[in-house]
Amino acid sequence: MRRPSWHLTARGSLACLLVAGAMLIPGVRPARAAVCTYVVADPLWQGYMTTTGQALNAEFDAGKASVIGAMTVGFARMTSAIRVDASQSSLNAGQTSTAAVQAQQAYADAMAQQLVSEQILRAQADYGPAGQSVDACGSAFRLAAAARALDGIPTQAAALLAGVHAAPGSTMTGQAAFAARLEQHRTANCSPSEAAAGLCASAGARPSADVRAATLFDPAANAATVAGWINNVAGDPLSKPDAADAARPEGVIRLAKAVRAEALRSPALVSLAAIRAQNVVDPAGGAGALSPAQALDGILATYGGGPGYEAWHGELATKNTHGLLQELNKLSALRLKLRAVRSDSNTRTAVIWAALLAAEADGAR
Repeated sequence: MRRPSWHLTARGSLACLLVAGAMLIPGVRPARAAVCTYVVADPLWQGYMTTTGQALNAEFDAGKASVIGAMTVGFARMTSAIRVDASQSSLNAGQTSTAAVQAQQAYADAMAQQLVSEQILRAQADYGPAGQSVDACGSAFRLAAAARALDGIPTQAAALLAGVHAAPGSTMTGQAAFAARLEQHRTANCSPSEAAAGLCASAGARPSADVRAATLFDPAANAATVAGWINNVAGDPLSKPDAADAARPEGVIRLAKAVRAEALRSPALVSLAAIRAQNVVDPAGGAGALSPAQALDGILATYGGGPGYEAWHGELATKNTHGLLQELNKLSALRLKLRAVRSDSNTRTAVIWAALLAAEADGAR
């Protein structure tokens, strides 16, 4: 016969009590495994246990829903915070980047402006009044005029030699040269004492100018007067044979002697003509042209202690390094030009001495 369902063994009763006790613990939901060996068939007890289990399940579900809601809200807040932080970081990065770009642009603009300012200052220093030589335009004009005058000496000397009777290549006879010299002296250069002595009809416009060495250095003396003085110094040329005599032996000898005399006279004549050319204004120089002597006098007046030296020396104190270098270059160029002029003069002197030695050696042979 089956035992009533409410009768429990001691072991089963203990298990059922443990299950019942566990069900009373919040959050504990034991599985419906066969823990209890027997099922209590009491409806009241079953109803109570069912109600209690449902209450526990409802409480568990409510707690779970509450936790899930809290976690959802937390996750939402975290997500929002992350978004805000990312947005703020992006904004800060953009502001930082913009600020950096603006700072770099400002730095670049400042550096460019500084470079422009430095270039302007450098240009002002190099090309302004302090960076130029003293009276740059005026001195350049004067030095150029002096250079042109000095370069024109050979041309002026050659033009003067064309009026010299004993010039190389001349075919004027000695008699004709003698007559021309006397005629010029009587008509243009006769002195008052000579006129009083009856040597000429009247005193000339330039008395004794054809026999005075000062004529060579007088800028007012005309070419004819200077040539007359050189003719009186050089003497008459040796007559050359005509075409008929040149075919005879004696004519050949006469021609050889005349040519040699021209060669020996040539260095002295060239030197006299060059000295005269230093005191003659080149007609091709145009308005404001100076003779070489006048140009050199102007240079000495400024750089050689003349009236303009103090003003020039005072201007040097206002120049910077670039201006002083410009002035030094100008003076160096002037020095080279004057050295070339001096070298030409020394060369002419050496040629004269060589010609004299050659003549002396030939005479002693």
